[in-house]
Amino acid sequence: MNPLLQEAGHASRHLYDAMTRELIESSLAWLEQMPALASNHGSQLAAGITLAKCTGLVGSDLDDRYLAAYSLCEQGEFLLALPLALHCCSARADDEDSAFLAGSCLQRLGIIDYAAMLFRHVLQIYEYHMAAAYRLCECLLSIGDREAAAHMFGWAVELGRQNDGQRELQAMAMKRLARLDTAGRPFRIAIFPDGMSYGQGQFPAILALYVDVSVNLNEKVATSCLKPARRYQ
Repeated sequence: MNPLLQEAGHASRHLYDAMTRELIESSLAWLEQMPALASNHGSQLAAGITLAKCTGLVGSDLDDRYLAAYSLCEQGEFLLALPLALHCCSARADDEDSAFLAGSCLQRLGIIDYAAMLFRHVLQIYEYHMAAAYRLCECLLSIGDREAAAHMFGWAVELGRQNDGQRELQAMAMKRLARLDTAGRPFRIAIFPDGMSYGQGQFPAILALYVDVSVNLNEKVATSCLKPARRYQ
């Protein structure tokens, strides 16, 4: 197990809530099995069947893990929430909420490249997910891809026009877009410039991402990113 998830395990031992502590410990155990699970159920995953169905996971158990992870994020405990969120999104690769939560944890922990992959995955499931679009913009800026960030900020602005409840986030996207220098290049919305789309054939690739995140996560955590952040959703 990578050092970051090991740290999450050590931190969970100091939790007063025994139920949350047990959920985190069992999620860490699940993540350790990910390479074997992906290998054993490869044909089913290729057919679009989720790991939850392959392994008989109970939906209510995953719901409990998601709620626990969400509550921890509300408290700013992104490290503790990470194993729970990764467990949920690896078991249900077609669930945008779990993928968004896992991406949010990684972003706040400074693991920007993996966070960007998960936010992109959310948009592949549901391209109108405005919070994921905005978060992906932030990641692209951190990575240094200003042109791609400009395209995504533009998409976030378009989504805001379609959803009155996201006007504040739309205004934030417009301000960020205005500050970006696109060197006069014509604007275009390009969510998936390489032509990728979400579908049954994507499940093996998605699982490979989760296996990579759970087993080979970047050991360097940018501590400068470990600070309270405004919630967008």
